[in-house]
Amino acid sequence: MSRIRTVVQLTSKTTAVTCNAYDSVIQTVPLTDAADTEFQFVVNNSVIQDISAILISTEYPSLTGNSSRVVTLTGTSGTANITVGGVDYLATFTTNLTTSANNFVTSHSAALLALGITVTANSGALTFVAATETFPTIARTNVSGDLSATIASVTAGATTGSPIVDLVSYVRGAMTVRVRNYGTAALNNFVRFHFKITHN
Repeated sequence: MSRIRTVVQLTSKTTAVTCNAYDSVIQTVPLTDAADTEFQFVVNNSVIQDISAILISTEYPSLTGNSSRVVTLTGTSGTANITVGGVDYLATFTTNLTTSANNFVTSHSAALLALGITVTANSGALTFVAATETFPTIARTNVSGDLSATIASVTAGATTGSPIVDLVSYVRGAMTVRVRNYGTAALNNFVRFHFKITHN
């Protein structure tokens, strides 16, 4: 079994990540950065010392791009499970379908994001987005009342963006990395990079 950890960035592309390890993989949030743009974020790591040598290599999914699937809530009362990748996430009818979908996002978006899945709501419809290579199965099951959902087909996207990650600077306990898209189109996926730390 591999000793290498994978840590997933949460919230936004500039949110700091904490990974206290010599050898690990960082996965960013899903990115939509245009060609010839860049951003930076901090990786907090207690292993890093003043004499550290840090090697970074960029990893990009073999199947590039994100896929999406729309789940439209239906009904006027009760609850339903939206099952994403085999895990149940409860939707509850509150006032109307728009409010119900918004509440679903509020309740479950953080847990889904930790799995690399984003969910947004618009007028009672939930849109799930994840990397094409790992896009989860989605189903729905009524629990009470008549709340249910219709599930659209998966829509796949692709990108010709080309990301590269490099080291900007480091101090004891943290490093700053830069993610740059040097391709000819926008990114449409997360980026992973592998770092390895040694001490001179």
